[in-house]
Amino acid sequence: LLALGVALFGLGACTPRAIPRVGPPPEAPIEYLQGRAIQTQTQDGITTRVAWETFDRDYLIFSISIKNESDSIVRFEPQSAYITPENSDIRTYAVNPELKIFEKDVKQSVREARQKTAVAIGAAALTVATVAVIADAANDDHDGGGGGHSKDDDDDHHRHYYHNDPAYLYFCTPYRNDTPRQPTDITKQPGFWERDAVRKTDLRPGYMLWGRLAVPRKDDLKKFDLHIRVGGLDFAFPFYQQVYKP
Repeated sequence: LLALGVALFGLGACTPRAIPRVGPPPEAPIEYLQGRAIQTQTQDGITTRVAWETFDRDYLIFSISIKNESDSIVRFEPQSAYITPENSDIRTYAVNPELKIFEKDVKQSVREARQKTAVAIGAAALTVATVAVIADAANDDHDGGGGGHSKDDDDDHHRHYYHNDPAYLYFCTPYRNDTPRQPTDITKQPGFWERDAVRKTDLRPGYMLWGRLAVPRKDDLKKFDLHIRVGGLDFAFPFYQQVYKP
């Protein structure tokens, strides 16, 4: 029974992830670019364009662009964007890239601290082991090689203090410069939140902003509106969603 349970758990862990497909309704005015269905709206000199791009384990990813042709500066904050289900006011807000960047920096700081601690512990252990070896060798000299001490004893001693010593293994393990495999989740790829995602911006007249917007997945929604807020303006773009489960 235990083996059966483990096998069933393994099969469950290997279940393919659900695949969402998102697009505008047929009646929405769109244009296509590289397979992406782009919706465009203009209000008070601000033109916003949106297209669904892709997905990962946690998020739907949209490509957006905002062009300011008004006479004043307008502010865009990605975390002010949200989706609402059909006939509902429940909001699911987009991700704040600044928060993700901060979380990543915190994790990196903790990781570096742990690495430094491991190095310090390893160095201390190696020092203790070396001192012990020297002291033992000195004792051997004082004993004049007697007491039944043999070459086999020396071999065992060195195996204990070097080859089986964690510090020795830590410092003497060859450095591997293997290129790490990129994760499949786009939001976990290096530089996504820093460079690819749209971030908080004061958009001056005549300037344009573009990038990716990540919104938490809601696989149960068949229809929703994506709201992009720029300054005091609200651009609502309708979308249909179909989720496939291989």
